[in-house]
Amino acid sequence: MDFIALLKAYVDEWINNLFVMAFIHLFVILLIRRLYKNASIYMGTKKYVTKSNKLRRDKYNGVLLNEYTAKRRKRKTNTYKQLRAKARLKVEGYFKYKEEELPGITNYSYGKLLKRNKQNIIIFISNGKKKIKKIYMKKAFKQFVELVNEYECLDEFVLFLHNLPDAIINRQDYDIYINDSEVSIGYEIK
Repeated sequence: MDFIALLKAYVDEWINNLFVMAFIHLFVILLIRRLYKNASIYMGTKKYVTKSNKLRRDKYNGVLLNEYTAKRRKRKTNTYKQLRAKARLKVEGYFKYKEEELPGITNYSYGKLLKRNKQNIIIFISNGKKKIKKIYMKKAFKQFVELVNEYECLDEFVLFLHNLPDAIINRQDYDIYINDSEVSIGYEIK
């Protein structure tokens, strides 16, 4: 009987305050929809991180890429522009994959289940305390190539990009120092 009485009181409240009750129910529905959407995005990025770990180990392995490109350079240099055609295509694919992978891993690592992440990853080049150049992940391929050619650090940069996802997931500082150019490459999340 109590359930019937509650249901009757609920219907009476709806009839007496139709506009207010409709607004409250619409607000609750939109809130639940927003929470569901954020949770599904977070769970999707979790699946993406698992998939990218497997791809990084098998197809986009930076250590194996360094071994491959070491044998396919026009001269014994460490730049993108001195690579032969097949090696250049492999490095291009690797850079484009990293351009896509790093924001997804950042969203997973710095996001929360019911809240979207608004932080982005920035790769920077510094000489000591001064940051010389910043690379944002949108359309970063050209900037990656310019960086590698300017500082002659293809092997170091590929290795940096290979280890960067683990550092982002563990929220650790990670940078590498390039002896020839006397600069370091690091990342920050803003």
